Amino acid sequence: MMLERFFDYYLNHTAPEIAERILTLLPSNLEKTPDNLAAMFRQSSREAFEFQVAFFETMADIRREDPAHCIMFDDSTNTCYPFFIECAWERLPPAAKAKARNRFGVSGAEELIPLLIAQPEARSWFRLNLAGELNQRDLFAFNEVIALINFSSGGEYSFLNLVYPRVKDLKGKALDAGCGAGFASLLMSRHLEVTGIDACGPRLNRARGMARMLQEGKGSFLSRVIGLIETEMGEIFGGNQALVREGILEGHRKQPTFIQGSLDSLGFPDEEFDVVVCLDVLEHTYEPSRVIGEFARVTRPGALIFVTVPNANGELYQRLQEESSGATFPAMLHLHHWEPASLAGLFQDHGLETVEMKLFDYLPAEALGRLSEADRAKLIADDSGYPLQVFTVFRKA
Repeated sequence: MMLERFFDYYLNHTAPEIAERILTLLPSNLEKTPDNLAAMFRQSSREAFEFQVAFFETMADIRREDPAHCIMFDDSTNTCYPFFIECAWERLPPAAKAKARNRFGVSGAEELIPLLIAQPEARSWFRLNLAGELNQRDLFAFNEVIALINFSSGGEYSFLNLVYPRVKDLKGKALDAGCGAGFASLLMSRHLEVTGIDACGPRLNRARGMARMLQEGKGSFLSRVIGLIETEMGEIFGGNQALVREGILEGHRKQPTFIQGSLDSLGFPDEEFDVVVCLDVLEHTYEPSRVIGEFARVTRPGALIFVTVPNANGELYQRLQEESSGATFPAMLHLHHWEPASLAGLFQDHGLETVEMKLFDYLPAEALGRLSEADRAKLIADDSGYPLQVFTVFRKA
């Protein structure tokens, strides 16, 4: 299993004091082993959730104090980097491995890893030529470990600023598609009957654990969870990303349901939902048209679907960041981007009409100077600058 394998690797390759720091978080009745660490992420009990909150608080401290030994998948200076390259190599199809052997003159991962660590141009070639050979199943497998990097999943900022002001006045059943750790699901459950679905088991267990703690009135954990999400959003977006603390998850709610599954084959009846929320997810799917077809099938006439995706500017900026950092995997993995017209057309093909469309999240000024002249010429501007993402509300006709 991926988690067990990862923790066995991590404990043997990180600094001994960090390994001990992580192991001491386990409940006192458990042996301090990689298997027991993995097991805590496969559960949603109160004890497991308390462990997970402590784990992510500790990992945030390690990321700040000693970034080479935190859990990170795409930084060649990080102790975890060889693990991900080895796992990626195992999953590459034979033709892709042959391409790597011809390019680098290596026989396998053990020779490729030091070369990638030493040469930024080799990592760039891998990202551009091999990473896209991984398939949906590979991505799901990697997500088990990538889910150890942060408590949250990145869509909280967009949800709070763009979606929640609109959905809190709606009624009926909502599908949180790609729900991650369940923050948006839990917040929506104050107003709607919510089902969250995600392919990543550890993140779903986090969501179930947080829902259980709220149901049991363990409100003291809320400030710690919100603090974690704020810290992580600050790392992603810069600065202090404050959430509305006062009562944000408190009050009467219907208990959300969390299901593990893939968005391209939703196991729900036709016309089941009145609302779908899908933020920072569609670009990671291998068949977005099939996913959208499922959204159209499981929604009732008049249902609203909320979506955020990157546009071409966003992909240029992502590529700039990847090249600057020497990344090996393209945003693990951005497979698509859309401009407003192409996104609207894709949804219209499935009988979903555009209600609202907004460009947001603008290119930082310092990044403009780092782009090549050719890439600057590709940027598309609006009155506020160079938008990186598209937010859209669709309605089922």
